[in-house]
Amino acid sequence: MAQLVEIKRGKNFVVYKDSGGAKVIKLEKVRASFPAVGTMKENEGEDGEKSLSYQITPMLPKDTHVEAKDAFKEIMNELLKENECLKMEAQYKCLKDGDQKERPEYQGHWIITASDKKTRPTARNEAGQVMLDSTKIKDGPQLEKALQG
Repeated sequence: MAQLVEIKRGKNFVVYKDSGGAKVIKLEKVRASFPAVGTMKENEGEDGEKSLSYQITPMLPKDTHVEAKDAFKEIMNELLKENECLKMEAQYKCLKDGDQKERPEYQGHWIITASDKKTRPTARNEAGQVMLDSTKIKDGPQLEKALQG
């Protein structure tokens, strides 16, 4: 199990390094839109082709999460610089201005889109321990119900 070491802390975020040197950011006090981190979600592309992926869209309120957004952007830009083959236009980057989106709930937020078609993301419980049993990770309606108490 990867040991995390805190390297930076700010308002609504903490950045860690794992034992392999990779940075991990913990975003605090955000709303998760379309969570599917315990089980894959079926998606349909513009061409009608269906695929499965793990995904989550954290929504960072603009009035309280400037530092957290900047910390995420710094890590994203470091990864792009380290992997020169990952040159991409701004429209394809995972950090977006929610005011530019059609969904009314995204207004006033920065949006981070994350998905993976192969590897289940590492999920941690409230104590910071890695959750290995995917059936205990709440997704979609389960997560909404859990958050409502």
